[in-house]
Amino acid sequence: MTNQNTDPISQIKKAEESSKKKIEESRKDTEKKLQKLEEQLAEKRIEFEESLRERGIEKLETVKKEASELLKSKMATSESQTNSLITEAEAKKGQAIKQVQQSFLDHIKA
Repeated sequence: MTNQNTDPISQIKKAEESSKKKIEESRKDTEKKLQKLEEQLAEKRIEFEESLRERGIEKLETVKKEASELLKSKMATSESQTNSLITEAEAKKGQAIKQVQQSFLDHIKA
């Protein structure tokens, strides 16, 4: 009888050991898959960061060009306005001298 009682117990123990082995194998497989997914995610993150960096650099260069063109335009406009003011001042210079002379002569005569 003892032989019959131990036989089911040994079968249960074997089944338990087999289950433990399967659980351990499954855990290892899951860990490997998880590690592989983490590596893939890290690669994708790096690619994404590089993509963002490249797009940021391209955008920055575009903004720099636009700012440079705007600055050149403003400088040209400013230079043109300065030249206009100088030309206008030189044109009025003779008239201003005559007016000062006339005012001085009127002051002396008075």
